[in-house]
Amino acid sequence: MLENKKIKTALVSVFHKDGLDEILKLLHAEGVNFISTGGTQSFIESLGIPCGSVENLTGYPSILGGRVKTLHPKVFGGILNRRENEVDQQQITQYEIPSIDLVIVDLYPFEETVASGADESAIIEKIDIGGISLIRAAAKNYKDVVIVASKAQYAPLLAMLKEKGASSSLEDRRWFAKEAFAVSSGYDSAIFNYFDGDEASAFRYAGNHAKTLRYGENPHQKGVFYGNFEEMFDQLHGKEISYNNLLDIDAAVSLISEFDDTTFAILKHNNACGLASRETLVEAWKAALAGDPVSAFGGVLITNRPIDKETAEEMHKIFFEVCIAPGYTADALEVLEQKKNRIILVQKPFKASNRQFRSLLNGVLVQDRDLYREKPEELKQVTEKAVTPAEVEDLLFANKIVKHSKSNAIVLAKNRQLCASGIGQTSRRAIHKPNGGVGEARNVGIEAAQGEYLIFIDSDDYIAPDMFRVLADAVARFGSDIIGFGAALEANGVVVKELVDPLPADRTFTLADTPELMQTMPSPWSRIWRRSLFLDSGVRYPARIWYEDLCTSVKLLALAKSAAFVPDILYYYVDRTNSITRNTNTARNAELFTAFDNLLDWYRENGLFERYYNELSRLAVDHVLLAASVRVLRVDPESELLGRFQDYVQAQFPDYLDNPLLAQLSRSHKLILRLLRQRKYRTVRALFAAKDKLG
Repeated sequence: MLENKKIKTALVSVFHKDGLDEILKLLHAEGVNFISTGGTQSFIESLGIPCGSVENLTGYPSILGGRVKTLHPKVFGGILNRRENEVDQQQITQYEIPSIDLVIVDLYPFEETVASGADESAIIEKIDIGGISLIRAAAKNYKDVVIVASKAQYAPLLAMLKEKGASSSLEDRRWFAKEAFAVSSGYDSAIFNYFDGDEASAFRYAGNHAKTLRYGENPHQKGVFYGNFEEMFDQLHGKEISYNNLLDIDAAVSLISEFDDTTFAILKHNNACGLASRETLVEAWKAALAGDPVSAFGGVLITNRPIDKETAEEMHKIFFEVCIAPGYTADALEVLEQKKNRIILVQKPFKASNRQFRSLLNGVLVQDRDLYREKPEELKQVTEKAVTPAEVEDLLFANKIVKHSKSNAIVLAKNRQLCASGIGQTSRRAIHKPNGGVGEARNVGIEAAQGEYLIFIDSDDYIAPDMFRVLADAVARFGSDIIGFGAALEANGVVVKELVDPLPADRTFTLADTPELMQTMPSPWSRIWRRSLFLDSGVRYPARIWYEDLCTSVKLLALAKSAAFVPDILYYYVDRTNSITRNTNTARNAELFTAFDNLLDWYRENGLFERYYNELSRLAVDHVLLAASVRVLRVDPESELLGRFQDYVQAQFPDYLDNPLLAQLSRSHKLILRLLRQRKYRTVRALFAAKDKLG
C-alpha cells in the first residue's frame, strides 16, 4: 500500500499564476499554511488567504537585486529533512525550521528571453538559481515532499487535491519528482546550448511534449515523438498520426520550404515522386501528379498555398494519407473530409532549428541544416553549348528537389515540373506491371535483370547475411547453370526444419546422371539459375496458376549442362497460414493439373518425355498423388479432387507402380501411397491428425 502524506505547509513562488488561484483556495480550505516571496505573496493575500514571507522565516531580506531570496537553511532544511530520520527531526526542532510538504515554483523564462533577442546581461539575469535549487531539493526528497515545477503540472496537482484533499501518495510524489527533473534538465540544457553557441562541444537536448505513437516503424516496435507538434500544425481531420507519417511530414515540410512560387509536392517514403510550380494551385497539382501518378497512391501531399475547392476535387480522385497546406477553404474541406482516415493538417508559420541530429552508433550525429540555395550567377558553365535561361531555371528547380532526395540521386525536371528521379540505391529496380500473378512477376524480373545469375526471393522470406558471398564462391568453383543450397523452414520465428537436399556437394552433376535431382530441386527459391537458361530456351513461368514454379524449374533441370549444390543454410522459408502448404482453399489444388499438363507437354514436344519418364512419374506421385492429396484431406476428406489426383497419375503414367524410383520412398510415404490407392482417405487423415498432435 502506498504511503499517504498530509500537506501542512506549502512554499509557493511562481512567475505564472494563471490557474493557481483554485489550487490555493483548495489548499487553504484544507488548513494548509503558505510561505512565499514578493509578487506571489501579494497574489496569495489578494485571494484573502494568509501567507507568511520567506524574509520573516529566514530573518534575511531579498538581497543582491533579488538574486538571493530562498537560499537559506530554514528553507532548504524545511524541504530536505527526512521525516522518518530522528536526527533530522531533532535538528529542525533545534533550529526552529518548519517542515515544507509542498513546493510550487517555476523558473525564470530563460529560453524566451534568448529568443526575444535580448542582450546578454538580460539573458544572464534570467538564469534561475533559487528556483532550480528548490526544484532539485524537493524532487530529491519526494518521499516526503510534493514538487510542482511548472505551470504544466498545475492541472495534475488540482486533480490530485480534488480527489484526495491536501494529501498525496508516494506514487503521486514520485511522478511529480520525475516531471520536476525533466524541467530542470531541460532548463540546464538550454543554458548550456546558449553558452556553447556554435562550438558543439557536447550534445544536450531536452525534448518535451512526449506523444506515444501506436507503434514505431513496424507494429512490433514502440514509438514516441518528443516535440510540440501542435506548435507547427493543426490537425483538422483524420486518424492518429503514425511514426512513418511523421517522417514523411518532416520530409515534406523541408522540401516545400525551398519554393516561393505556387507549388505542390507529392512524397512517398520521404522522397518526392511528384512536384511542380505553376501559376494556379490546381495546375500545380495536376502537373505534380503527372510526374508519377502510380507512386502518388498512398502518398503525402503538401503545398505552400491554401487549398480551394477546385484543387480539392482533383486531389480527391486519388488515395492519399496526408495533406498539408497553410489553409483550406470551407468547401475544400467538405471534399477532403469525405475520407474518414485522411489526415488533414494546417501548417503554421514556424522557424526550423538550424541543426539536425539523429542517433547513430550509440551516439548522435549532428549537422547544420542545409539552408543554402544556389543562384544563377553562381553557376559555372563547363560545356561547349551554352545553356538557355529556361534551362538554368530548370536546373535550379531540380537542384532544390535533389537536395531533399535521400542518398545519391538523379532528378530530371523541365518547365518547373519533376519528371523523374532516381533515388540512391544498390543495383536494383522496381518495375510496375498489371497483376499477372507470381509467374508473370518472375518473367518481368528475368527480362529486366542484367546479371549472369538469377535468384527468386519471396517477399515474406529472408536470406542469410553471407548468401551472396557463398554463392559467388560456388559460381567461381563450379560454373554450373544451376546451383542449389540449403534452406530452413521457419514458423513463428523459430526454425523447425532444415531442408538440405541429399545431393553431392563436392562435384557437378546433371539430371541424366542424378535422377533424384528432379525430386529435390523443383522450386525456384533456394537455388540460383543462369539467366541464359531462360533466354536461350524461351522457357517462362505460366501466369496466374499455382505450381508455376514446379513446372518451370523442372524444364530447366533438363536443359542445364550441369548443376551443383552448396549445403550451407542460405534461405529461410517462412511458413505462413496462406502458403501453398497451409492453404485451406481446396479448389486451388485443381490448378496442379494445369501445371503438370504444361510440364509434360513441354517434355513431349522437346523429345525428352521418354528419356525422363521415370523421373516425371515419380514427380507426379510426389506432388499430385501424395502432397496434394494430403493438403486436401486436412480440410475436406470428401473432396472429389482426391479421386481425380489418382486418376490423373494413372492416366499419365499407367505403370507408375512399377517405377524403380519409388523404392526411394520412405516407409511412411509408401504406406500413405497404398492407403490413397485404396481410397482410405479418412485413415490417411487420421494418421496426419495424430502426427500433428504428437509433433
